[in-house]
Amino acid sequence: MLVAAFALAALLHDRRGALESGFGFADDEAAHLVSGVMVHDYLAAGEFGDPRTFAEQYYVHYPKVAIGQWPPGYHAVQAAWTLVFGVHRESVVLLGAFLAALVAALCYAALAPRVGPWCAAAGALVFPLLPLVQSYSAAAMTEVALALWCLAAVLAFARLMDRGRWRDGVAFGLFAVAAILTKANGLALALVPPLAILIGRRWSLLRSRPLYLSAAIVALLAGPWTVLFLDVNRSTWGGGHGASLRFVLESAPFYARELVALGGALVLALAVFGAWSRARGRDAEGPWVACVAWCAAVAVFHVLVPSSIETRHLVLLAPALCILAAAGARDLAARVPALASRASLAGALLLAVAFLALGWSFPAKRYHGFDEAVAFVQGEPAYDGLAVLVDSGSIGEGLAVSEFALTDERRPDRYVLRATKFLSHSSWTGEGYRAFYPTPRELGAALDEVPVSIVLYDHSIKPHQAMEHRRTLHAFLESDENWRLARAFDVVRGDRAHPAALELWERVAPDRARTISLDFTRILGRDVPLGHGVDSK
Repeated sequence: MLVAAFALAALLHDRRGALESGFGFADDEAAHLVSGVMVHDYLAAGEFGDPRTFAEQYYVHYPKVAIGQWPPGYHAVQAAWTLVFGVHRESVVLLGAFLAALVAALCYAALAPRVGPWCAAAGALVFPLLPLVQSYSAAAMTEVALALWCLAAVLAFARLMDRGRWRDGVAFGLFAVAAILTKANGLALALVPPLAILIGRRWSLLRSRPLYLSAAIVALLAGPWTVLFLDVNRSTWGGGHGASLRFVLESAPFYARELVALGGALVLALAVFGAWSRARGRDAEGPWVACVAWCAAVAVFHVLVPSSIETRHLVLLAPALCILAAAGARDLAARVPALASRASLAGALLLAVAFLALGWSFPAKRYHGFDEAVAFVQGEPAYDGLAVLVDSGSIGEGLAVSEFALTDERRPDRYVLRATKFLSHSSWTGEGYRAFYPTPRELGAALDEVPVSIVLYDHSIKPHQAMEHRRTLHAFLESDENWRLARAFDVVRGDRAHPAALELWERVAPDRARTISLDFTRILGRDVPLGHGVDSK
């Protein structure tokens, strides 16, 4: 199943264009990509000095490092993968396909003894085919890795329910730690034991020592990081710093609608039937009860915790949905006398028809233009060693920074500046915006001071992203005789093309004798001790 699911996911990514696309699927994608490349380079160097200093100096070159904002779990997995398969676009995208295949393999292992091989295969393969999973498994994002660790934890807890063994409690604890250190949403696993005990009426588990051992493992291994970076995470929550009735009333109907759309209404109906058929009573097997509890835990957690309201959070419960839908399809087929003897095959066909009828789509991934612009800069000898400023929204700047990180031969090498950080300030959620340089003259002086010799200016961003610093920068470039437009590149963002939208401006006579000088006290709140060839102040 692992090989088949990986081949299927990799084929989908290839056909969707993900293997050639830039990392602009979401605001966070470039940050995860660059953070993973940084961990790879730290490990590959083999010196193992102060990781904080290494990360800060890496950020000077590629300002999309975001470990701390997120735990390091996904970035460690990406680094381990790229140490084997190399740091390049295709490798990172195929990592997502492999993670999705691992989830499918776990689904099959849980289903096969209980619903038969045919229905188990159908339920497992629906997971990488889900449009939401297609999108996130083709991106350098945490969601599919998080779904993998969460499913492994849920199945370990299911074994603990059925067998009460110490090793199952340890496994539940360790997989929960892996999930929480991948993304804080993994904390939803804390709701699984009480919900499963309630749903399955397994009151004896309240006296289970392995269960409390798992809690101790999580507290010991994941607790310090969670507590240390709690305020950092809460500062980026879009729904406020605490639970509120307003957030609940907004998030609950949103997730209800998106849950129906996740695999289609028919697949959801099969999953509900599977839960009713398999998870009732004290004799219900652990996997069914645990999957129902996990679906409830994900819903409760994301309705109450005001981090954000986003469809991607449903990737976490997608494996449980597939497992329950496979069980529902098999049990529904078994109720038809003519199909009872072949219930597994009939259930597989029923699930496939239900999914293809309402749940299937083929979302493309196409983000181009920045890769061509960066390749031009990297291939032009006259641009060697020159600092680059990128002016775009968060996604566009991330596209450029990630391309430089992937294509630099000696990382960290090129100095890339983001206009949203170098020319302005705002919170993670975009609040409190302030432009540092209100006039073209002041802005030009700031470019001279670094000095910046190349500017990538993007016209393809949305109108609401046209902030004050962008207008000032463009006015400066068009009016200053020391700058000229070298060329323009077409930009593709998803299903929209923007001809000649990405402009490459160059300084007419760059001063190569000057040392690059960067002021990070405004960007990071403190000075950064930089490497050779760079002054900080």
